[in-house]
Amino acid sequence: MREISDGDWQDGGACADEYDSYLLQVVSKLRRGEPKSEVVAYMEDTETGTIGLTPNETLRSRAEATVVAIGEYLETFPPGPLKVR
Repeated sequence: MREISDGDWQDGGACADEYDSYLLQVVSKLRRGEPKSEVVAYMEDTETGTIGLTPNETLRSRAEATVVAIGEYLETFPPGPLKVR
């Protein structure tokens, strides 16, 4: 398992773990203008299909809240390529 303290994830390095890579896919999808409903579906599929967790009653609401939060955060960035800050 990778540790955040190893510093490899900073300044364009690899993700700290596979969960970061899933969230980076969400960022990419939102930046490309994919519909939020499709991004939510990606998160649901990732949790149940890729990670293998059992679906439950909070899955959709958690995915929607995460997509909204990431979308709102992305709105604070200027247009153009994203940079680590």
